[in-house]
Amino acid sequence: DLSIGLRTPAAVAEEIKKTHGVALTTLYSEEESIEVPGVGERKGQEVRKQIIAAIIEPRCEEIFTMVKSEVSADPFYRMLGGGIVLTGGSSRIKGIDFVAEQVFDLPARIGRPRGLDGLAEIVSDESWSTCVGLLFYERDNLMSCTEKGYIAGRFNWMIDGLKKIASLF
Repeated sequence: DLSIGLRTPAAVAEEIKKTHGVALTTLYSEEESIEVPGVGERKGQEVRKQIIAAIIEPRCEEIFTMVKSEVSADPFYRMLGGGIVLTGGSSRIKGIDFVAEQVFDLPARIGRPRGLDGLAEIVSDESWSTCVGLLFYERDNLMSCTEKGYIAGRFNWMIDGLKKIASLF
């Protein structure tokens, strides 16, 4: 959406989303703006940050509405008193938790990896939370197996894989 709305390549739009993206238009004043690079011979343009937010906010609402539509059919949905936990890179968008609270009518928070030894400095931000959570989930499943030697080897294999992935960044 940002790429189309700002008439810029997807890679530039992604970088703008990461550095200036917010999920609520009210988080920026009308005076704040950035320079969006031009494409080819076309000159760059100055764009108000509120316009960027006005593109991101409805898309976040739409995605959360679709998710709510799917999960609210489950009878356990009414028991989500603890609320919604947002994970992954998009959870870094400022204000996205407030949009989630509005759509779900539940408390929302950003999930961050915790309880990590050795890799904490590499994978402690929100963008790694899904990956780390899946690793912990698999570890817990493996711990229920009776073959303890298999469990340790399998978990170490997963951690080594995570270290290799993290070293790319």
